Amino acid sequence: MRLRLLRGLVGLGQAPERHAEKLQQAHNALGVVWSGRSEYQTAAEHLQKAEAAYDACASTRPIAGQVPAASAKHYLQTCFFLAQVKRHVCEILSTQAYPSHG
Repeated sequence: MRLRLLRGLVGLGQAPERHAEKLQQAHNALGVVWSGRSEYQTAAEHLQKAEAAYDACASTRPIAGQVPAASAKHYLQTCFFLAQVKRHVCEILSTQAYPSHG
């Protein structure tokens, strides 16, 4: 699945404002895959790319904030996934800073 997503991203990345929804969906999926592997930095990078795709879509709209419903839905998922990844990173940092002595 990851290889197919990466291949598809190459073509879509040529015109991010035209393919924002697909880019968001693909980067969200990759973020979930990497998060599931505890590769939180890589997951965060993909989720930030999904966020950038949404921003590109929103910035090309004549009326600010007027984005397609699907793009807004994917953005909501991006925010949710990114919050989870950041929570995991904070937990890891907290554990490293204050190791339990048992």
